[in-house]
Amino acid sequence: MTPRIFPCFRCPLREGCAEKRVFAEKVRGLGARSVAFDCAKLGAELRRGRRIVVETPRLVVVDSYSGEQARRGSYHDTATINYVAPSYRFTCVVDPGQHSEGKQRFRRLRGHHRIVRFLDEPDGVFCKLGELQRDGACDTGPDMSCSCKQWADMLAEDKIAAARAELHDRLGSAAE
Repeated sequence: MTPRIFPCFRCPLREGCAEKRVFAEKVRGLGARSVAFDCAKLGAELRRGRRIVVETPRLVVVDSYSGEQARRGSYHDTATINYVAPSYRFTCVVDPGQHSEGKQRFRRLRGHHRIVRFLDEPDGVFCKLGELQRDGACDTGPDMSCSCKQWADMLAEDKIAAARAELHDRLGSAAE
């Protein structure tokens, strides 16, 4: 019996992966049902800002003659990884206009098996406070109110107040 290898089970990079074959050969004959190892290939791909297609679960209601029945389904949404946790877990921000944009737009911590594929797009850019930026503006949802704008305004006000104080000091010392 072949053991279940973590993180290779349902990994988005498993097609043609040489690391899985090498590790499977090492653990063959041990009698283990599941084994785990650190995958450098998945660790390098799973990074903050990486663009992905993520599987988002949904509930499908099917009308039948006997009444409504619900079954599980899923959407495939494009997203950007905004946090990577140990054990190949991550959180992501689903792009606007996707199926699950509503209350599930900012995803909770998920396993790497939710990634359908990695996209060949440039990595996302984040502001100083960690919000994803799209077209130079922070993407914070419908209200579009990122704290980095408030911090920038406060910093500008502090600089203006310091310049005024310096000017006051110069004028005050020149008058005496």
